[in-house]
Amino acid sequence: MKKLWQVLLALALSLALVFSFTACGMLDDIFNSGGEDDKNQDETSGDDETAKADPLGYALGKLAEEEYVTVNFQGDYTASEAGYEYEESVEITVQLAKNADYGYDARLYGVNDGHRGDLILKDGVGYTGQERNGEMYYTKSNDVDLTPIPMLTETVGQIPEILQTAKNLVGWSEFPGIYEQISDENGGRQLTLELDLEEMRLGLLDKLDAFDETPLASYSDLMDTLFDEDITLNQMIEVIDGELADYDVTLEDILCDPVLFVFIASIPINSSETGRIINQIMENWMIDPAQAAYEFLRGYLGEALGSVLAAPEEGETVYAYLTRCFGAFKVTGLIDLFSGESGSGARVFAEIKQGFAQMQQEGMSVYDLLEWALFPQEESGYIRAEFSRLSLEGSRILLECSFDGETRLTSISFDFELDADVTFSSGRIETYLTDVTAEASLSYDALTISAPADEYLIV
Repeated sequence: MKKLWQVLLALALSLALVFSFTACGMLDDIFNSGGEDDKNQDETSGDDETAKADPLGYALGKLAEEEYVTVNFQGDYTASEAGYEYEESVEITVQLAKNADYGYDARLYGVNDGHRGDLILKDGVGYTGQERNGEMYYTKSNDVDLTPIPMLTETVGQIPEILQTAKNLVGWSEFPGIYEQISDENGGRQLTLELDLEEMRLGLLDKLDAFDETPLASYSDLMDTLFDEDITLNQMIEVIDGELADYDVTLEDILCDPVLFVFIASIPINSSETGRIINQIMENWMIDPAQAAYEFLRGYLGEALGSVLAAPEEGETVYAYLTRCFGAFKVTGLIDLFSGESGSGARVFAEIKQGFAQMQQEGMSVYDLLEWALFPQEESGYIRAEFSRLSLEGSRILLECSFDGETRLTSISFDFELDADVTFSSGRIETYLTDVTAEASLSYDALTISAPADEYLIV
């Protein structure tokens, strides 16, 4: 129970930090620059268009402008699996109030399966509530560990953009089983999204069949271009963006700051300072991702890079910073630089091309390559076999969101119904039933978050 409330507090704090650190930057990207008068017109026009096309993403961004936010949440979970029944319910209220020094004060309280909980963050101090004889008593923590939260908040803050990129990549508007409607209602707007999971499963199987009919040989020229020993980073990005153009996305859209952070942090570097520097980067990443990347590179490769490693410019994204510093470098040279071994980049490229050529000779398809990359230990046809033995008839996800006249999110309802039949190799069929319902209402009225009174503090 204590762990559950700690997770919920982390989510609440993450939401608060998203409001104060990430969303404003997202909104800035929506508007075009220009003369002052033209800029105001463009902002208004861009504002309206974004709100109409993506009201949920727009509303999440606008939350950063709110001084106060209250979310009342209620959810129920029931499941049946192999004769076992599961049931759980939760009622939670999350309150956020802007704090000039700490971003937001926050309080999260409610009931989970009859157990009361209360978590408070006030002026950077945390209080964990425990119920005793009908009264709530609190343990105080002056050293609230927010280290895990920055990366989470960075990711949450980019959810609208990440979802839009994912939509474009999967062909959201044309993918079977996806039904989305945005309408005007009661002076505001209404978003309804329904996913028919069985239709989506069948659509995915059709896509896998199409992959299986596409030979790897059709990509031989692309592979030769991408893994040319002399190709620079900027040239490689240009080639990739050309391939992504049909999906209306760019490599920059896909490689958001959290993904780049994971990539950078996973680079093997021979240094005893690795752990210390990585921890420092995690702490600084949310404040200024490009600066954190700069400190990382300077700590490891400062001498090797010399004047090439310039400090990031104000407001520069990690993607823009890295391409500015290293875009003119050969990719093979960059591999040499980070591995610390001369010639390793050329060797890696040669091995990739050789492996791809061998796959072509064996008549492999794009599906075969996908399966080999994801499940190298499984037999051929594994992915399609797994989806084929699953039936999701009657399974669906329904999301409904309401927005007021200012396109502020006012309510969300979520319903997940899973009715899955899984056929095993023996012919036995097992059924899994799950029903998750949740609803939340949001208000923006003024509120006060206070620390617990001294008599309710546990020393």
